[in-house]
Amino acid sequence: MMEETLADTRRRIESLASDAGRYYLACARTGDRPTPVAGLVFESREVAARAARACQRYRESLRRYDDSVPYRDLVVHERRVATSADRRSDAIDVDAGDAGAVDADATDTAGDRL
Repeated sequence: MMEETLADTRRRIESLASDAGRYYLACARTGDRPTPVAGLVFESREVAARAARACQRYRESLRRYDDSVPYRDLVVHERRVATSADRRSDAIDVDAGDAGAVDADATDTAGDRL
């Protein structure tokens, strides 16, 4: 069986992204949004969690070629939609925190390891 390439994994992650998504991935410790999920948003917490698992596989594969690739503990964040009060205070995109954290020891609803 052929192993998925980095390009295949990146395309898979990009296919999960949505222009109108409210969820994004970032490192729990640093807040960094690492490659290949930087700038991507997802339509649901579940889809974002799938993207987080794929991103972990991508970065593990990349680390085989470059051991300096940093480890990231990815969590799902929800972007809050700006209200009229937010608009008056010039707040545009407020992070709602890591309420949807992707725990490496947890399982998702399909029973897959996160």
